[in-house]
Amino acid sequence: MAESTNFSKASVMTFILFFAACVASGSSTAQVPLLMWSSKSLPPLASPLAGHITSMEELAAYLAPAFGSGPHTVLLFLQDKLSKDDFTLFGGVFGNKQESAFRNLEAALQSSSSSMTFPALEWTGESAVPSLLQEKLGASPLLVDADTLSHLSLNTSVSNLLLINLPYCSGSLKSCKEVLSGNDEVMGKVLSFLKAKDVSYTAIYTGLQPSQVISRSSLLNQQVGRTLLQAPGAVVRPPIIYNVSGGPCIMLWAQSLLISLPSSSEWIDLAAQSPTLSGSMCNSTNSM
Repeated sequence: MAESTNFSKASVMTFILFFAACVASGSSTAQVPLLMWSSKSLPPLASPLAGHITSMEELAAYLAPAFGSGPHTVLLFLQDKLSKDDFTLFGGVFGNKQESAFRNLEAALQSSSSSMTFPALEWTGESAVPSLLQEKLGASPLLVDADTLSHLSLNTSVSNLLLINLPYCSGSLKSCKEVLSGNDEVMGKVLSFLKAKDVSYTAIYTGLQPSQVISRSSLLNQQVGRTLLQAPGAVVRPPIIYNVSGGPCIMLWAQSLLISLPSSSEWIDLAAQSPTLSGSMCNSTNSM
């Protein structure tokens, strides 16, 4: 639910997953994530406060200097539905990038000149983001797809807003991953085309509306086939949550968290312990 922050070039999607989990909020406000990257420099933004949901007014204020002068070519990858949980479930966690449904997206974020993320943008309607971009750029959205883009002649002396619609799944986890992987391939093709044409661009990936959150219980209860030599699945530990003012303030979700004491060579797995949260504190600047 935080605003945005500069991405680390080393592990962009890992940061997205960790950031989305750590600042989870109990707010019922509908929200969608928004990822933004550019072949040119993007304006910096101050570090967000935990639990903050970015309003459309705050996004508009950020986009004003980003698109303040000169022509811009903007790609809007607009998925039917999107949630930060889609990155958590299908982003290839624990460094398992081969299992990620967002490999082209990760590569684009890592290779971009600068990138920003809004993990929780307040959702105010399906036309909110396209309308805002149209206002800031002074250009009407042009609907394109990966197959017809090669026939498009871009006039880079004026601003262009290219709209690429992407579907979303409505069934099982497997079909969701297949759909998201297909969308990722589309993004890769579009970005490769612009790179081949040496066109500077800014890309945005967001959703028309929030996606249906797949409950953790259904994920754990899912029946998965296994071979005879396959080891039993690892136990998924629940997150550690510290609540304050009616909502989560500190949230840690780790499968393993190892520490060692100076007086001992033995490693201790904190994730396997039963934590005591008495004495914890959290405010807008510090947590412990």
